Amino acid sequence: MTTLTATAPVVATPVPMTPPGLTTAAMMNVREGERVHVTAMTETDVLPVVEMPDGLPGFPDLHSFVLVPLEESGLIQELRSLEDDAVRFVVVPSVVFYPDYAPEIDDVTADKLGLSEDADTDPLVLLVVTVGDTLAESTVNLLAPVVINSSTRVAAQVVLDDTSLALRAPLSL
Repeated sequence: MTTLTATAPVVATPVPMTPPGLTTAAMMNVREGERVHVTAMTETDVLPVVEMPDGLPGFPDLHSFVLVPLEESGLIQELRSLEDDAVRFVVVPSVVFYPDYAPEIDDVTADKLGLSEDADTDPLVLLVVTVGDTLAESTVNLLAPVVINSSTRVAAQVVLDDTSLALRAPLSL
């Protein structure tokens, strides 16, 4: 097993480690129907592309995703499929909301991602958000984080064996 220690998010612009603008209003901007989307990307847009060789659970044929900041601080992002624009997930970096979160992934997955314990790469661990009516009602999935090799941007959503982890943990600061 490989224990992951997460790093700061990979976004197109620098991201502060404290979420100064994260408010209920910011979360409400990402609710379905009100979500802020980057719909027309130009050649000058620089957004990190994440490759998922095995796809996501439920979406095995989708392999290329982009991280799109949904608000000014960049802490709330959308993991958007480049193959199917309808497939998108709101994600947040675990290190900001759960700084002690250190999931253990199996060695096979760690090797696929280039994240073995002797590797000189820190992972980016993102938590998938279920957006509620308010910030207090929003939750994150601690049981299946999206783990990204921050150097290669190869990723996987890893379903963990730790049954003590919540599927719907509170999203709070």
